[in-house]
Amino acid sequence: MLKRKTILYIVLIISFIGILLSGYLTYTHYYPESGSDVCIVGEEDSCSLVTTSSYAKIFGIPVAILGILWFLMLGFLTITLFTSKKYVRELFSWNVFGIIFVAYFIFAEIQLKTICIMCTYVHILTVISFVLSYILWKKAKQ
Repeated sequence: MLKRKTILYIVLIISFIGILLSGYLTYTHYYPESGSDVCIVGEEDSCSLVTTSSYAKIFGIPVAILGILWFLMLGFLTITLFTSKKYVRELFSWNVFGIIFVAYFIFAEIQLKTICIMCTYVHILTVISFVLSYILWKKAKQ
């Protein structure tokens, strides 16, 4: 079984990678015509198609920016857990919140009939973070 500090380091790395990916998705949201959409696989597989769709904003805020904020908070909560077990429940709750949004974004991609590869990487990172935070939470309850 993974040790607590190892899990925390993995989640911290996930947070950093998630910030980078969400930053890229933010860029494709604001500059979809820049030609920098590296994840175009075909006509149906485009990040900019997803990041500029009607699902790309919640309350007028681009979801990619919300992704940056989500991963920043994930990193902050993880860093606090290196010195204290006080916020394990909050880390797990934050990941539950993330999983709910991943489900929404997968629904959006189904509705758009497209796949955003970078979004899929963000979804995978969120699921891994959720599982690891669950493990931490279960260990803390013991």
